[in-house]
Amino acid sequence: MSALTLLFVAAFAGLVPMLCYTAILWWLDHWEREPLPLVIGCFLWGAVPSIVFSIVWSLIFGTIAAGIFYGEHALTIVEYSVIAPFTEEIVKGLGLLVIFFAFRHEIDSLFDGILYGAVIGFGFAAVENVFYFIGYGSEGPGQLTVLIFLRAILFGLNHAFFTGLTGLGLAMARFQKDAGLKLLLPLGGLGLAMVCHATHNFFAGGGLGGVVVSFIVDWFGIFWLFAVILWSMNHQGNLIRHYLNEEVAMGVLQPQQAQLAGSFSHRLACGFGLFGHHITSRQNSHRLDQLCAELAFKKHHLATMGEETGNSQAIGELRQQVAQISQQLA
Repeated sequence: MSALTLLFVAAFAGLVPMLCYTAILWWLDHWEREPLPLVIGCFLWGAVPSIVFSIVWSLIFGTIAAGIFYGEHALTIVEYSVIAPFTEEIVKGLGLLVIFFAFRHEIDSLFDGILYGAVIGFGFAAVENVFYFIGYGSEGPGQLTVLIFLRAILFGLNHAFFTGLTGLGLAMARFQKDAGLKLLLPLGGLGLAMVCHATHNFFAGGGLGGVVVSFIVDWFGIFWLFAVILWSMNHQGNLIRHYLNEEVAMGVLQPQQAQLAGSFSHRLACGFGLFGHHITSRQNSHRLDQLCAELAFKKHHLATMGEETGNSQAIGELRQQVAQISQQLA
């Protein structure tokens, strides 16, 4: 395999699966999709600054560890099972801190926190995989194929899972009024991400048996994180239906419109483009669903966090837009 072919295969196998995973996760959020520029920014944070800073700090801590631990085997375990999880999860988590402080109004649920963390993880995994595929590509097509299957498919969700836990901790802290919990929940999410990352690295380096154990542990955690996502999506639907009842009573929305806006099956059909024939009507219906979700979430923010970032004003503006489109569709 020529160097140019290897570079193309490595780039394709490293980037495309992670971009597809990101698109699927973003599409899955039918209630109120996160701003695409912000999602792209998270992916890029994981792909570039996180990789660079992780390499730098891993080299620094690796040099320190080399002066403490004797023996190549012991040093390798420390580097992969301690230093790598510690530095990588902190650096990836810094991007989430920016989201939490600068764009916290975009975090409406636990799913949102997981999504932002997972996207950063996908970006990190994409570039890391490219490096691995290039580094091990010289060993032959057979070995490269196995490595691509392991890193892009079998363990392709790992970095998203790890950093998704940090995002979950931040999202849990989002609507907490207790200052202690606001600090402890993100630290707990970060700590859990490091532990899961360290567990994977430790077992994955132990031959076929270790890979099997790592697979079971990783996918057990991914299963429960996905369960949290499903619970969060159901909770969002309940919130939307609850807060839209008042809009129906005020005459802002028609009862059927509120029912559809809070229906997950309707949102799913909308995502697949399975309803409506007239383009303008379909666009207006989709826009109404989005505005209803934003309005409901803003009312939830006002009820739990107070004014924060001008929630009352945003509610008034959204209510006017909802009423206008509701009348057009009616």
